[in-house]
Amino acid sequence: MKIILRHKTDSLIVGGKVAVDKFKAIEECEQKVYPEKNTCYRVLAYKLADYSLCERVVEQGTAGKDMCYLSVAKMTQDVSICEKIGGPMISFKKQCFDAVRLLKEPLW
Repeated sequence: MKIILRHKTDSLIVGGKVAVDKFKAIEECEQKVYPEKNTCYRVLAYKLADYSLCERVVEQGTAGKDMCYLSVAKMTQDVSICEKIGGPMISFKKQCFDAVRLLKEPLW
């Protein structure tokens, strides 16, 4: 599935259809069935840089909510989002902290 952020006004294209706003895109995700619904929410959370959408992902761990949080944390470079990672792999939370810190460090 392809989700494209069109403008800063949250106008999106979801699955080839124009979704006028974030709420319309969420409706599009809600109409999907597992596992496509989870994928839709993970991609939408990343594209909108909105970790609250990760809460709608049903599965935990590296394939679910935790991966969603990691992606949004890296996109926004917000290490506080890593705190939300709560799956069975504690090292995944550390990986999130390390990845965001690395992104924030200057290259020189």
